[in-house]
Amino acid sequence: MLFIGNLGAGELLIISLIILPVIVVIIGALFSMNSSGRQSTSSTSPMKVFLNILWHIPFGGFITAIFMALTGLFFCLTIVFIPVGLGFFQISKFLFWPHGNAMVNKADLGLLNEREQSQFWKVWCIINRILYFIPGLCTVISATLLAFGEFISLIGIPCGLVWIKVLGAIFNPCNKICVPESVAMEIDKAKQNNSLRGYDLQQEEAIPSQSPPPSAPVLQEVPVAAAPVLNTTIESVMVNNMEKNPHAGSFIEKEDNRAKGSKNKFALILIVGICLVILAGGIVGYLYLYMPYKRDKDAPRYYTFSNITNLRSSQITGTEFNIIEELPYGMKLITYAFEPEWSDVKLKTGKKEIIGYIASSYILPEDDFFRLNNVFGDNESKECISTAKCRLALLDYLKRNNFNGKIHKTKSFGYGKEWQIYAKPKNVKPNTVSYLRLFDRSSKFTDFAFIIKNNNTGERRLVIYSFTDDEVPVFQYEESAPRSGDIGDIRIGKDRGNIHVIYTDT
Repeated sequence: MLFIGNLGAGELLIISLIILPVIVVIIGALFSMNSSGRQSTSSTSPMKVFLNILWHIPFGGFITAIFMALTGLFFCLTIVFIPVGLGFFQISKFLFWPHGNAMVNKADLGLLNEREQSQFWKVWCIINRILYFIPGLCTVISATLLAFGEFISLIGIPCGLVWIKVLGAIFNPCNKICVPESVAMEIDKAKQNNSLRGYDLQQEEAIPSQSPPPSAPVLQEVPVAAAPVLNTTIESVMVNNMEKNPHAGSFIEKEDNRAKGSKNKFALILIVGICLVILAGGIVGYLYLYMPYKRDKDAPRYYTFSNITNLRSSQITGTEFNIIEELPYGMKLITYAFEPEWSDVKLKTGKKEIIGYIASSYILPEDDFFRLNNVFGDNESKECISTAKCRLALLDYLKRNNFNGKIHKTKSFGYGKEWQIYAKPKNVKPNTVSYLRLFDRSSKFTDFAFIIKNNNTGERRLVIYSFTDDEVPVFQYEESAPRSGDIGDIRIGKDRGNIHVIYTDT
């Protein structure tokens, strides 16, 4: 119960689709048993068992059967269409085990049990047939198209034959009943006997009465000595044995029942064995195919934002032996676990999949990566701002002010919020990007200054960041910049409270 409680809706659906068909096949086999507890050989032959399994897996026949049962319930709830609803219940029963069963009319079944329906029920069924004509026609057309599609698939031909067998019942479900194929064959024989009997009556009425022939002279019979009967038929011997030993018939019947029982047990064992194989295959597929797929599907995506990031086989830096791959900027990673220092990731490019570890400080979640990536107005700006710490400083400023880069001409984040950086080649000075030592002369890293521009209004801002020894960006200063010009020089007073920026157009 705890295991089921921890499963999601998708996992429960997958498990139900694996187990439910197996249960349906077993129940169908049990439903095909006759009243004495023995299975009819017509419905449990290995071929028909295989066809019924094929009907349920992979063609989902059990889903159709459940849908037909729900349709029958709907019609019964309307009261008026109870005959139609009862017919759909019988169709549902047939679709649970179609190969080995058949749909017949209750009137035809009356040929065997000599029962006759009441006039009230007959009139009610006629009314239902008239009202159900248009919906039944639409349903038959849909079922015909579905059967046609399964015939085209070749492997689905046995399933297409199921739809062909049930088309008549779908078009007119009133007074339809699901019976074993053996019963349907007996009904056909009864119909043929009725036809022959009617034909014989017509022939007798057609033969004219004839006068008896004139009497011929009667010859005297000469008694002949009875000759001994030499040729005795097998039937007479069996009759004599039965008369002498009345228990012989019951013994033979018991032997026949034992033979049939052994065959039925073998068929049932075969069905259960096939179902267990299917169940085991479903469990293996769930564990080794679906679970890895679901894990990858649900895992968040992170992106590399440094020019080169090492994917390693172990959580050790400063060495080269554990480097699996050198990842360029913008590589998408399936991230199983994101920890402060290391992340467990998978790199998937085409058919190639690599699992390893990557430093968490060099990857960004999807939203942050695209926010950062879209702030670069040209390739030169991306080349000028090449280090991970400076790109993190740029991302910090964007998130701090809720700014975004321009993603597409037809998509906007709001007027005045689309900011981008436009820089000259990396070695060109002056530029809109500058690296100076301003706030801490003894720091390991230079400070980072840049000019960012609003694409809508043309407004520009100068921003300065410094960094801790752990490369964490620290916002220091911001001011409005002229609409043109680059960063010529930045001077800071001794008290570090007076910052003077020189802009130049050269």
